Amino acid sequence: MKKEAIDIAGTIVNVYEPDVLDDFVNVFFLLHGRTRSSRDMEEFCESICALSAKNICVTFDAAYHCTRQTDPTRVEDWKGGNKRHAFDMITCVEDSARLVSMFHDYIDMRFTVNKSHIKHYVMGISLGGHTAYSVLANDLRFDGIFVLIGCPSMGQLLESRIERESESVQEQLELFPKKEREYIRFKCDQKNLNMTMTDKFINIYHGDSDTLVPFYFTSEWLNSIDFQDKVQVNMFSGTGHSVPGVMKESLLSDIKQQLLL
Repeated sequence: MKKEAIDIAGTIVNVYEPDVLDDFVNVFFLLHGRTRSSRDMEEFCESICALSAKNICVTFDAAYHCTRQTDPTRVEDWKGGNKRHAFDMITCVEDSARLVSMFHDYIDMRFTVNKSHIKHYVMGISLGGHTAYSVLANDLRFDGIFVLIGCPSMGQLLESRIERESESVQEQLELFPKKEREYIRFKCDQKNLNMTMTDKFINIYHGDSDTLVPFYFTSEWLNSIDFQDKVQVNMFSGTGHSVPGVMKESLLSDIKQQLLL
């Protein structure tokens, strides 16, 4: 496997690929969690590339993170002192989703294979998982997503979080204004209910003891969509907001089986 760092429009994009690439290509965009960086995804890249000479992995730092940091408080939540937590979350999700769509084109330029031989997927952890839903909801060129401890209903998730962490209704409205709530509900929750899922899939990996991103919001979404047959849910007993080895093993096994590697 080889790794190359490419500067695309001012963002460092890391491309991991086998030394000899197959004639059929699977491009995986791997998106890290809040407070983390693209470096945290390197182990996943190595494991996914090791599955097949067809697999290529792409990573980059999300807005406000690591090489793209502007203010260290931007990656914190309300409890961590970031009064604009909701705003930073949605702008980060939208920025990453748009970058994935843009990088889709530039990464494909690297290949000499027929375009019909290239498939595109997103794997995201936590914040990266929220973003994976947004990519699939807004870009029909992607074939599937693998969501680890992420949430399709970010508006509901953040509303629940501010209700727990604030001391009054007034503080809730100051930290999470009505217009922001409505915007996030529309851009995330509503759009994720109405995905076009023909020939696509969603794989979900979640701990049943996750209190930061409770599975409740995903189960509510599952009960509201009309494409449950396109969604595979993998629950992990006693697991909180983390990605233990057994979850990673399940992910790799599913990639191998579903992509017929």
